[in-house]
Amino acid sequence: MTAAVHPALALIGRWRLTRRIEDFRAGGDAHFEGEALLAPDLGPGEGAAEPPSPGAAAAHLLWAEHGILRIGGAETQARRSYLWRLG
Repeated sequence: MTAAVHPALALIGRWRLTRRIEDFRAGGDAHFEGEALLAPDLGPGEGAAEPPSPGAAAAHLLWAEHGILRIGGAETQARRSYLWRLG
């Protein structure tokens, strides 16, 4: 019997992304443009490696994105990350 492959493993790799962020309270919006990497989590202090093949085993995936956030006339570097726990 073979183990099931988690569908999120098919998303491993580098991604270009854009995001529109609506500010309902102030009535404006912001725009983010950048790149994201989804890769197996290597644990504390190790960071993300280059994407392995989509069939690689992983208990956790790290989504790390970075880019430019534009709010009104201002722009700044922005980054965030998520830990995806598979299973």
